[in-house]
Amino acid sequence: MLEFKTPEIDDKAWVDECFKYLKTMNCDYTFGNIFVWSTEYSTKISRFKDFFICSWGRGKETNFGVPIGTGNFKEAVGAVIEYAKANDIEPRFYGVTPVSYTHLTLPTT
Repeated sequence: MLEFKTPEIDDKAWVDECFKYLKTMNCDYTFGNIFVWSTEYSTKISRFKDFFICSWGRGKETNFGVPIGTGNFKEAVGAVIEYAKANDIEPRFYGVTPVSYTHLTLPTT
């Protein structure tokens, strides 16, 4: 199960490593912005294998970023969906690009 936490400066190295796999330019996906704005937007981060996963919001109003990194993308998406369902949250993804959409086939339950 994913564990989300408030970003800390010590997370920068592994987050930056995941961001090397970004296929799009998006200022939301810089460690500095995530770290600085985490209090304002209730930003939490989670590491799933070699993926970075971000969430924004509180409770049922939580949204999730598309997993960024390397490995089995569908498995990472499935981990987000599993977390959301276990926490009674509608799994909503932010930042779905045409590239990520082509890799996104939601797992069946």
